[in-house]
Amino acid sequence: MESPALGPLVRGKVSPPSLSVSVVLRGRLFQQLTQAVRRPLTLLEAPAGWGKTLLAASWLQSQPPQQVSAWLSLDANDNDPIRFWTYLVAALRVGTGVGDDQPLETLRPPQDPEDDLDVFLSLLVSALVELRQHVIVVVDDVHHITDARILKDLTFLLDHCGENLRLVLLGRHRPALPVPRMRLNGQVSEIRIADLAFSEEEAAQLFTPEDVEVDADQLRTLCTRTEGWAAGLRLAVLMLSGEGDQAAVLAGFAGSSEPVAEYLLSEVVANQPPDVRDFLLRTSICERINAELATELTGRSDAGEVLEALAARSIFLVAHGPGRQWYRYHQMFAELLRDRLRQGFPELANELHQRAATWSELQGLAVDAVGHAADAGDWDRACELLLSMWLRIYLAGQVVLLASLLRRIMPHAGGARPALHAVSAVMHFAQGDALSGEGELAAAERGRELSARNQETWEIAINVARGELARLRVDVEAARSSTSLLLEREGDAPAELAGDARALALFNLAVSEYWSGGITAAEANLRHASALASGAGRQFLTLACQSQLAAVLTAQDRPIEACDVAQAATAFAERYGWSESGVAAEAWHALGWSHYLFGDPDLADQYLDRAEDAARGDEPAIRGTIRLVQGLVLSLRGNKRSALAAVEAAAQELVRVRDEHVFMSYAIGERIRLSLVLGRVSLARRLLADALEEPGTERPRHVLIAQAEMLLADGYAAAAVRVLERAAGEDATGFLDQRLQAMVLLALVQHQLGRRTLAVDTMLSALQTASTQRMIQPFLQFSVPAFDLLRSSSHAHRAPEFLSEVLATFDLLMPDARPVAAGAQQLTDRELQVLRLLDTLLALPEIGAELYVSVNTVKAHLKNLYRKLEVSSRRHAVDRARELGLL
Repeated sequence: MESPALGPLVRGKVSPPSLSVSVVLRGRLFQQLTQAVRRPLTLLEAPAGWGKTLLAASWLQSQPPQQVSAWLSLDANDNDPIRFWTYLVAALRVGTGVGDDQPLETLRPPQDPEDDLDVFLSLLVSALVELRQHVIVVVDDVHHITDARILKDLTFLLDHCGENLRLVLLGRHRPALPVPRMRLNGQVSEIRIADLAFSEEEAAQLFTPEDVEVDADQLRTLCTRTEGWAAGLRLAVLMLSGEGDQAAVLAGFAGSSEPVAEYLLSEVVANQPPDVRDFLLRTSICERINAELATELTGRSDAGEVLEALAARSIFLVAHGPGRQWYRYHQMFAELLRDRLRQGFPELANELHQRAATWSELQGLAVDAVGHAADAGDWDRACELLLSMWLRIYLAGQVVLLASLLRRIMPHAGGARPALHAVSAVMHFAQGDALSGEGELAAAERGRELSARNQETWEIAINVARGELARLRVDVEAARSSTSLLLEREGDAPAELAGDARALALFNLAVSEYWSGGITAAEANLRHASALASGAGRQFLTLACQSQLAAVLTAQDRPIEACDVAQAATAFAERYGWSESGVAAEAWHALGWSHYLFGDPDLADQYLDRAEDAARGDEPAIRGTIRLVQGLVLSLRGNKRSALAAVEAAAQELVRVRDEHVFMSYAIGERIRLSLVLGRVSLARRLLADALEEPGTERPRHVLIAQAEMLLADGYAAAAVRVLERAAGEDATGFLDQRLQAMVLLALVQHQLGRRTLAVDTMLSALQTASTQRMIQPFLQFSVPAFDLLRSSSHAHRAPEFLSEVLATFDLLMPDARPVAAGAQQLTDRELQVLRLLDTLLALPEIGAELYVSVNTVKAHLKNLYRKLEVSSRRHAVDRARELGLL
């Protein structure tokens, strides 16, 4: 064929597209491309409309003037070796601006298809090497190139041009180059859909030039719906810039919207052969699809190969989940296909959903099965499937999906409605919504006589719901009752419900036992429930059991073991995306409580913040316990006023539980102690009198410690010693850290009374007892006096090795116990971090976010900083730090 002349047509093919002023300059991708072209080959692979061309053109435009670059746009006619190489050489001549004496100016591929291209390619390599600088060559729409000879020769060019050629290929799917081999050799960079997806910040820049205003929630919705697809976002801008109700346009914006549908039909669907279009329509009914399900829906034995080919060609289909066994369509593409199927073939759509429901049921895919039955309009089957599989869905942690299915099916439930109300009650209680749950439970109980067909399911769900409510309210008797009824009915229940219900019932009973002080029984039931759940593959319930077990171990004065269990539970939660679910809250709390005991308030704060984020709405037991430990950490830091507020908030939560809460005496005793420290002596006396008047002869340790501190404040040291001796005894009621606090305070009082040898013996005994679980907090509680006595005890021949760890922690956390540095008291590492962030524009919550601590923790550090630097404001702290050379 004749070489095309470098006329307007060729000029258009070898020039980058012109850019409008409204093009979004995507800095993060510019950086990614700049890094990518350090390798010989860069691939930008994505379906139509993902912004590949505009990105590459705007990036090239941003390059420094000395960077040599060339551009070639391809079409279907360029899948010919001579034509392709003729255009590529023309692009290189235009991009490099070579003179008449340069080889590129005279180089031409042979015009006879029978001629060998090898000599031409060798000359091209030599010409590129002679440029003595690397040239970036962008080839757009490279998916049009399928000719084996072109691809072989491109590989030769990449292998032999060394540093002088950087090839950037843009296409809807990658050409058949030896990419695996090039990956292994570090020769290729890849930029894909996930990279090209517009962020919310980038998407906002699309709306500004068109004077289209959308708020943050609307922008987030559009980005979610389009999955960051550039063309979808630009079409949204187009639709919103017209006349009409913006809210209505946003609500109706979908793949079936006319502009979007027209684009996808012309750019994607129309380019597929009829059998592929049929495949797309039939499989689009599924949120996710694999080879077996695709075969069921299409009747094609090669369905797996078709899916792989569609994904490889980027037909808006991507691998989904591990192992690349499942695929999913882009949301807007799926909406278009489903709309076409429903409009053109409504009976086929219903038939396909029925087939998918049957297949999903056989595979144990509960949510998919129920959803497809509902999509088919077969409400009786949808109800039947939901009632037989609800517990499986619930125990898989899919509470939100379960709630959605219930809302969808309830209006069509008929005689199954009471059983569905019972399931709905379980779901509400699981989300911490006791009020709504009790309403659903009452509706379920009123409709009992209507549920004969679903009697067993009704009874299972009712008793699970009652167990969940008992857990929320910490009602041990109610939990035992619901558990007993479930275990009695276990033999009559459907097989798919019985074992799961037993495990859940034991879990709820264990939680109620734990919160009310039955810690040994709670551990046994949790281990039993966890074994049942794990054996049945119920990961969500397994996580719940392990998370709660960590809390139980902490309450059993086993924080080291609790940390191990909690770390494993939170890692498990992170892996499954459940780290902010309610069942993970106890594991985060156990880590916070344990690190408080270990004398690490920074880590304790981080974990307690995670616990607070995960805790469900109306669960006073866990919320109260989290607030209690947050108050203890604040107190340890010396922020007594905020600590008292937190402890009072904790007590207000804990009084809401039905049975006496296991940590209630801790909250009462701490409230008395903090009130006394803050000078609220009358309040402290009244609270102490109320606590001492409680029925029963055995006083909890923390109340005894508070009583001793009141006696000390009144000058009755001898009486305080007698009370502390009771609190420090092994038989007293309470936790190990409380016993250790009693022992440390007892040692300090003995020392004050001149009984130095006895005081050292008591302190050494406390150290020995604390060492088994590395409890440092009880010593930190008493600050400088404890530090001084510990330091003097270090000379005793019986001093345990643990003493050096305690002293090191004092040195780190208690600046008042250390010498003063020249110019300012020595700052901790964390205080220095806060100080450096003060010298920025960050607000206190943002500083907390940077350091992964709460704003209250930041404020506590600020208080210490101001005191040590002898200043009273942020600006003065920064100025003083500069004077001292700290900044």
